[in-house]
Amino acid sequence: MQPNSSKNSIGLKIALVLLLILSISMAVFSGWAYMGMSDYKTNIDQKVANGSAVLEKKITTAKDAEFVEKEKSPLKQYKGQDVSGGVSIQYPKTWSAYVEESTDSSTTLNGYFHPNFVPGINSKVAFALRIRVLNQPYSTVVKQLESLEKTGKIKTSAFRYAKVPSVLGIRADGEISTGLKGSIILVAVRDKTLEVSTLSESFLADFNNIILPNLSYSP
Repeated sequence: MQPNSSKNSIGLKIALVLLLILSISMAVFSGWAYMGMSDYKTNIDQKVANGSAVLEKKITTAKDAEFVEKEKSPLKQYKGQDVSGGVSIQYPKTWSAYVEESTDSSTTLNGYFHPNFVPGINSKVAFALRIRVLNQPYSTVVKQLESLEKTGKIKTSAFRYAKVPSVLGIRADGEISTGLKGSIILVAVRDKTLEVSTLSESFLADFNNIILPNLSYSP
């Protein structure tokens, strides 16, 4: 009977050892799984939080942009004297204007338009809008623009104002002034030249969508 008892005792010990190993393994696996799940949950929570922050920022930015656009209306209007072609424009009400008119000057109309307030005219600011009526023939001013095109800094194309389709002018896009990229348009106004420009690409949308469609004058 003793041999069998000894074998049973050894078998029991082996079973206990195996059970202990299994228990330890399960405990280790459970701990590892819990740590993995905790780490995953933390990462997911962080990703969700980051995603929510990005989405909220996009929504806020979109609302801000929408608010800025709505604030531009109703548009303001400026109309110049007949001696300068009676230039009439509409511009965002969030902009301010500074305009000089003179009948005995090389520039009979000289206007500066910019959001909020107009900086000093010698401040070298990239104004949202410049309007000038030059006391020079269109052909003379166009030659100056064409010479600039030869440098490769600008590209020109034909242009007509929607409200004055009978007059063909020229538009130039690129570095229209040293260090300033934008657009400039020249058209003949009797014996003078109307020059309309934006000195910054930041204002091109307003220039194309608000200023140009609403500009008129007496050819």
